[in-house]
Amino acid sequence: FFFLMIRRPPRSTQSRSSAASDVYKRQVSTQSTWGFGIRELFTPNFKLVNSKLICSIMPLLCSNTVYFFAETNRKNRNSRRDPVFAAHIPGGTSTKNLMHFQQMVNAKDYQLHKFNYGKERNLEIYRKHEPPVYNIRGIQQKVYLLVGKTDPLSHPLDVKLLSGVLPNSFYREYDIGHVSFVWGNDLSYFDDVLKILNGQEI
Repeated sequence: FFFLMIRRPPRSTQSRSSAASDVYKRQVSTQSTWGFGIRELFTPNFKLVNSKLICSIMPLLCSNTVYFFAETNRKNRNSRRDPVFAAHIPGGTSTKNLMHFQQMVNAKDYQLHKFNYGKERNLEIYRKHEPPVYNIRGIQQKVYLLVGKTDPLSHPLDVKLLSGVLPNSFYREYDIGHVSFVWGNDLSYFDDVLKILNGQEI
């Protein structure tokens, strides 16, 4: 979302919204990601086969794995749908995307850099040894940042940092985590989303 807003800013000044943004990553722990020639992780076939196998053998692990990594707020958990959720998560992604995520976590300057290919390859692509920084301050449209108070992946401290950089942003926290934005029993926060989409202030 933010990369597209920077690279291709819309002509109108219409507001944009982002729930649980993953731009700045200072409060997330991660380990090194190595591709070993693998270009995509967690494909649909992989998830479907393995989720059925794991859930049939270890149902407790099946229902708790995603919440361990992405949801610390259990009171809004819709546990009846756990088998359905397990069949569709985690969403497929590229190894390059995960490596860029790791680079953002490890960044020392609180800046959002483009993908770091290494000094030689960076010189070929960017004409400099270090990857350039995305100009977040160049986003002029109003951005609504809707944040889960107990979200361990899009941590409120990270999103507050982003809000301070965006020239025109709105920040609000809700008593939910990461996945309960779409899977929770209480989706009352969505009333605010509808107001934003209808051009109303919240």
